[in-house]
Amino acid sequence: MGRPEVSIVKCGAYDEKAVYDAVTEALRPLGGMKAFVKPGEKVLLKPNLLCDSPPDKHVTTHPSVVWAVATLVKEAGGAAIVGDSPGLASFQKASRTAGIEQAALKAGATLAQFKNSVPVELGPGASFKNIEVASEVMEADRIINLPKLKTHVQMSLTLGIKNMFGCVIGKRKSQWHLMAGKDRVYFARMIVDIFAAVRPGLTIMDGITAMHKDGPQNGEPYPMGLVFASNDTVALDSAVTSMVGLTREKNPILDVAAQRKLGCANLDEIGFPLIHPKDVKQKGFVIPGQTELEIGPGMLRPYLRRLLVPKPVTKHSKCTLCNKCHAVCPPDAIKTVKEKIVIDYDNCIHCFCCVEICPEGAMVLHRSLLSKTISRMQ
Repeated sequence: MGRPEVSIVKCGAYDEKAVYDAVTEALRPLGGMKAFVKPGEKVLLKPNLLCDSPPDKHVTTHPSVVWAVATLVKEAGGAAIVGDSPGLASFQKASRTAGIEQAALKAGATLAQFKNSVPVELGPGASFKNIEVASEVMEADRIINLPKLKTHVQMSLTLGIKNMFGCVIGKRKSQWHLMAGKDRVYFARMIVDIFAAVRPGLTIMDGITAMHKDGPQNGEPYPMGLVFASNDTVALDSAVTSMVGLTREKNPILDVAAQRKLGCANLDEIGFPLIHPKDVKQKGFVIPGQTELEIGPGMLRPYLRRLLVPKPVTKHSKCTLCNKCHAVCPPDAIKTVKEKIVIDYDNCIHCFCCVEICPEGAMVLHRSLLSKTISRMQ
C-alpha cells in the first residue's frame, strides 16, 4: 500500500448538492469512488446511528452525507446497503428519525438491520480471543465507514475507528462495556480489535457540524464546516485528533491502533492533497476532561476513583423517567425509586452509557473540584 492520504474539504451546509460536491472533491485525489467500488459489488455504508435522534441534533451522521455517498456508490456500479445496530432504539426507528432511511431509499440504496452475529478471526496483536460482529458486515464486498465527528465522555473522541463498534449487535455492546468499560485502554483495545477485524476500505467523515463538550449525544453542535475522506482510517483519525488539539496519547483508541500498526498515525508520513490539518485548527473545540478509570496503586485505587473520576448524576428537573438509562446500564446500577432515578455508585463502572444515551440530557457528568483542576492543568 502506498502513502496514505487524507482529503479535507470545506463544506458549510447540509445542502444535498453541496455535500455531494464536497464528497466528490474529497474522493478525487484518492481516485474517486471507482477506486474503491467495482460494478456489481455489495457495499455496506456504516453511518453513526447512535440512537433515534433527528438530524438537527447532530448526534448521527447527517442524511445528506449518507445520500451523497450512496449516490456515488450507485454511479460507480455498486449496490449500496446502509446498516448499523443502534445501542438502544430499533434500527428502523433510529434510521427513520435520523432521516437516514429516507436518504438511503432516495439514493436507491437498501437498508440492513444488523441481526445475526458471527465470530471473526482476530489477527496477531489482538487483545481478545473471541469477538462477534454482524453477519451483514462480513457478507459485504466493501465497507465504507461514515462516522460523525464527535467528542466522547469516556474515550475523548469518537471518530472513524470507534464507529466500527456499531458492527457489534445491540445489547452485546453492553456486555462489552461491562467487561471492558472500567479501563479506558482495555476498552480501546476491544474497539481496535473490532476495527481490525472489519477494516473499512474507505472512511468519509461528517465534520460539517460536529459535536463537542459532553458528546456523543448530549454535547453541543460545533460548526466545523469540513468533510474528510481517507483510504486509511487511522490516518484520518490522527489528522482530526491533531486538528482539535489533542495528542495521540490522549486518544486511547487511536493510540492502541497506532501501536498495532493498523494504519499511519504520523502526520509527516500522511499526504494531505487538499487542506492540511494545521491550516484548519479548531481552537474553540472543547473535549471532555480525561476520565482515567484505573488510577494509582491497588489499595488507594477505590478512593482515588471516587475522588478523581467523573460520575453520572441525574438532573431530575429534566428527567422524563423514560428509563433508557436503566435499559442500557451494563451492571444494572440504575433504578427508579419513588419516581426518581437512583444510581448505585458502588456498582457503577463509569462507562457513561447512561450519559451517552439519555435523550433529554438529564444524565450529566459531575466532576470534583480536584478533577476539574487536574484537567485544566493537562
